[in-house]
Amino acid sequence: MVDRFPEEFIEVVRTQFMGEPERPLFLHVGHFTTTFSVAEMWIEMMLLRVLGISDFNKVDYLTRGMDARVKCERLRQACKVHWPLGPELSNELKIFEQECIPTRNRLAHSWPFLNSHTKIIHFCSLQNPPNPESKEPP
Repeated sequence: MVDRFPEEFIEVVRTQFMGEPERPLFLHVGHFTTTFSVAEMWIEMMLLRVLGISDFNKVDYLTRGMDARVKCERLRQACKVHWPLGPELSNELKIFEQECIPTRNRLAHSWPFLNSHTKIIHFCSLQNPPNPESKEPP
């Protein structure tokens, strides 16, 4: 059995790491990540619909290991053969591919850091660490 941390300890950590001024960072990153996950799930469901797959228990075999970019690519390919992709959905997929996927990848593979002076979120790395005192982006 896993022992849990005492509730008081968790609240202290939450207050220290998720208090002001960092709270907007966690809210925005969390909201984006959640919305991205839902959008990716809908793309997956559209792919299954186009392919005529209605047994969702078999879905994992088809989509396991696919990232969002591959799911978009496969959806476009399936639509060319089975079900034409309308211009509105095609434009939305393009925005998702060109803007949302790179943003998600930067969030997942870097350290999002809120500069308290500029109120701008920067994507930091080991080569480009955050500097809380700087008024310039890292």
